[in-house]
Amino acid sequence: MDHGIKPLDPNNRHAVAHAAQLHSTLLPDSPVSRLGQAFMRRFYYRKLVGDGLVCCDLYYHQGTPAGFLAYTKHPADFMALGLRRHWLYLMAVMAGGVFCRPTRVGVMLGVVAMLRTRQKEQLSGRQGELLSFGVLREYRTTTFMRQTGQRISLELFENAKRYFQREKITTLRLLVQADNRETLLFYHALGCHFVTPVGSTDNTVLLTYVIPE
Repeated sequence: MDHGIKPLDPNNRHAVAHAAQLHSTLLPDSPVSRLGQAFMRRFYYRKLVGDGLVCCDLYYHQGTPAGFLAYTKHPADFMALGLRRHWLYLMAVMAGGVFCRPTRVGVMLGVVAMLRTRQKEQLSGRQGELLSFGVLREYRTTTFMRQTGQRISLELFENAKRYFQREKITTLRLLVQADNRETLLFYHALGCHFVTPVGSTDNTVLLTYVIPE
């Protein structure tokens, strides 16, 4: 029975399905979720993870997927690189989804605009990013933590931090919805620095975290 942190194997369709389901459940309004399950299962958590452009850790509690964290050491261009390598495959993946839900065209255009903005940003080569992070509510209550001694969010964060330390990454960036008070308090407790509110249209906050050596 799986228990604890498991790096996502992009060739394990069950694990990929767990990552996609956690993402859509915990972050339903994110652009990745809005592009649909096929996008997540066949491209985002398969091709991007397989290419090493995105890392993803799953946390299992007694065999049940309880949380996940996706992150990258290529914050400026991970998606652009993936699209460049697999654009024809992705078009085939997305064709059916766009036909069934035409609103996804707008989401895709928004992602393209975001990619252009990212590529213009002056990001340090020693900077990484936490892309998507969440733990199901029943596994982050004080009752659960008291009974099990497990703080899943912290364990996932610390595991990702060790990865970035090995990769000589010195700073992390994080984008959080401004109304997500629980997550903002979590990052504040970790010592993250609130830079400035960004993206007035989607109400997000940019944070940075300096990784100790």
